[in-house]
Amino acid sequence: FADEPDVLLLSVGENRTNLTLQLAYKSQSGNNVKFDYNLETDTAENVVREMIEENLLAYKFQTHVTNEIQRILRDFSRLSITE
Repeated sequence: FADEPDVLLLSVGENRTNLTLQLAYKSQSGNNVKFDYNLETDTAENVVREMIEENLLAYKFQTHVTNEIQRILRDFSRLSITE
């Protein structure tokens, strides 16, 4: 599993509905993918499906990256509630 990408939260927009995330591959430097995520209109499944269709992500990572995005969203939601 060393080649599975990590999903990182890079920034949060001023309105707190737009996030910038990044796929970071541990074993492939320079092969990172930044992408925007809109909390109001996007779903993790749709974003991952789109990345696969655009050949930005291998199909074998679909479940892993979907789960990682959902984890970030849960963590972000918890932080937003406590602020």
